[in-house]
Amino acid sequence: MPDIFFWMLSQLKRQSFSEVRCQQEYSGREEFNWDCKLLMTSEEALVFINEILNTNAGFAYNFARGPMESQTASATPHIPDLHNGTHYHEFMALLSRNRETKRYLEIGVEEGVLMSQIYADLAVGVDPAFRISANLAKNKRKTCLISATSDSFFADASLVANLSGAPDLAFLDGFHTYEFLLRDFFNTEAISDPRSLIIMHDCLPLNDVMAIRDLAEWRPKMMGTRFEKWWTGDVWKIIPILQKYRPDLKIVYVDCAPTGLVCISNLSPDNGVLKQKYHEIVKEFGEMPNDAANIDRMYSNIRITAASQITRGGEHRSFFRI
Repeated sequence: MPDIFFWMLSQLKRQSFSEVRCQQEYSGREEFNWDCKLLMTSEEALVFINEILNTNAGFAYNFARGPMESQTASATPHIPDLHNGTHYHEFMALLSRNRETKRYLEIGVEEGVLMSQIYADLAVGVDPAFRISANLAKNKRKTCLISATSDSFFADASLVANLSGAPDLAFLDGFHTYEFLLRDFFNTEAISDPRSLIIMHDCLPLNDVMAIRDLAEWRPKMMGTRFEKWWTGDVWKIIPILQKYRPDLKIVYVDCAPTGLVCISNLSPDNGVLKQKYHEIVKEFGEMPNDAANIDRMYSNIRITAASQITRGGEHRSFFRI
């Protein structure tokens, strides 16, 4: 069954994707693997769906567009209804394995669910408030956790030295505002190799409410909607920023569920444009309204690639520099 099917079930049952997609096969606390035993057969899942369709009047509200969303959708034709590709945990697991990753850097680890699924010789995770609930050592020779903000990490050469060289693959999922992500990007690029790959999470929101900057303001507005657990903040602004100030980068936009991935290659570690113009950029894009119209405009200027095209065999080599 495709991952989007299990994602739909998770939304209906109000459970995590992993709880519906997989079944834990031991008594530990490690997060479920993307390829472990399924909780239900296809036949059982179809029965479950039919029961909801026949008995639950609230189904359309939770699963389909609500009245306000339908009105907004007509005014924002470029914003997709959903990202239907592989869940980003599975995508990252496959990509890290296919690239034979030597050094992996993750900014914003939190519970470590994603990091536990990464294949790498060495993995370095940075977070100011770890809440680890997964086996981060799995599929790695060495794992290093650094309790610090990303700004503090990049400012301290002794902390960066834990990578033992440039990261082959980096995943940025720190604080959800564009100015934080901008700093994380140019600081990561500066310690990378031209062949490194930087991947940014949550940059492809599905409406303007999940893109609200303030978490406290976002929470009550999303309650009761089909996206009530999804907060992206305004990190989507990194896309027009890089398009304007770093046209030399190769950027691939991927339809990974639930909020997309932005993959950046052809890096130039010595390029200081973003850092030099940081305050100018923050002012410029701070004045850009964080609204549906601008998010729609952002989508109109990009082409989204199916995750399956990248993870199929060795296809990733045609998308990213190795």
